[in-house]
Amino acid sequence: MNKINNILVAVELDQESETVIEYGISLGLMLDANVRCLHVTRPMANRILMDESGLPIDKFDLTEITDIEIDLEEMMDDDLEKLRAMVLKVLNKMDLDDHPISANVRSDFAIPGILTESYETAADLIIVGAHVDFKRKDLSISNLSKELIERSSKSVIVVPSTYGNRNLDHMCMFVNFEFGELTMIQDMIEVAATNDIHLSFVHIMDEGETVAEVEKKIMVYRRLFLNDEDHPYISFRLKSGEISDIIDELTNDMEVDFIALKTKKKYWNLFGLQKSFDSKVMKHIRVPLYIWRNM
Repeated sequence: MNKINNILVAVELDQESETVIEYGISLGLMLDANVRCLHVTRPMANRILMDESGLPIDKFDLTEITDIEIDLEEMMDDDLEKLRAMVLKVLNKMDLDDHPISANVRSDFAIPGILTESYETAADLIIVGAHVDFKRKDLSISNLSKELIERSSKSVIVVPSTYGNRNLDHMCMFVNFEFGELTMIQDMIEVAATNDIHLSFVHIMDEGETVAEVEKKIMVYRRLFLNDEDHPYISFRLKSGEISDIIDELTNDMEVDFIALKTKKKYWNLFGLQKSFDSKVMKHIRVPLYIWRNM
């Protein structure tokens, strides 16, 4: 998909992180891409600015500053050990003991740390997790996931913690028949054909569009990408209504395992009147959501 050679998997070292790491490794195997796992250890600013009683203090002597630096190094070493152990656990589970997966820990705030790592490692794709709120039966959208989608110039996949280890059998991509989608569509078709995965292209009917007009575009796309051959694993579907309702239908009725959305589509409210990613979309996701950008 979009010539992905390097994948960065950013995790929090919690229980759900194993799901995200396993998904990243599985995708890396499918795409023949390098996978690097990252944990960002937050700077100890809060600890630096408090004394033993919890009151803020203004200055430190040299000894205190040295102790803080040592504490931070120890913390990062401990986090790196945990990350490596988590990666090894996932590899053992997948019977990939000898498969090379790199791991790194850096000290920074979460978003700058992830973005800096992605630039330094030439990552084409960033994978992060999303937690599920079982009381509300939806995803609790972390500021990290939303801000990463908004600030990253690279494509991002958000993986729900409940997704688990399941085969990728059915992918879905929302299309709007735009020039900027052509490369991505071709890449998705190649992935589907190579791995025998069913692929659905879904178009949300815009106001003023007619079914006849869209069907003509579908015919053009079939001739352009499928060369008039029989491809039973590829289908085009027309939908109307709210994207959150359509996503529910895709994941519940059609059993889609992967959903791809392009950024900057106003009626999806991704980067339209709202400046933040639409929470409606995220709250209805039960499968990995691929927010892709032209590279």
